[in-house]
Amino acid sequence: MPIQIKKVNWECPDNIKAIHTTRIGGFSKGHFKHSNLSFDVGDGQANVKKNRKELKELLNLELEPCWMKQIHSSYIKKVANSVDGIVCDASYTQTKGLACAVLSADCLPILVCDKLGSKVGVIHVGWRGLNNGIIKKFINR
Repeated sequence: MPIQIKKVNWECPDNIKAIHTTRIGGFSKGHFKHSNLSFDVGDGQANVKKNRKELKELLNLELEPCWMKQIHSSYIKKVANSVDGIVCDASYTQTKGLACAVLSADCLPILVCDKLGSKVGVIHVGWRGLNNGIIKKFINR
């Protein structure tokens, strides 16, 4: 079964799209069922790679999404091209067609863009990042 996605109901410029995935579909088995997209939870790397590939194809993305290696910090990175495993808990881009991806379980994912849709980003907010001002730092940047 293909990965199931839901469009995020977000008032943003027409050129900005936001989705979230569900656990339905995908290749992961057992505890990770089924559409796990994280390399950091113990799932098989082959399963995660297949899930990410299927998501990219489903969304018809030309560029590979920018996947963060989230560490519960207040580190913020600007990305200009596809990156896998950039160490931070927030990323943003001005590169057209580049998706910033955030993974969450019990933390809060925040999606951000400017009014023109020329900058877009994501913030992974856990208690440590929140305590260290990640949201304010992100907006100031």
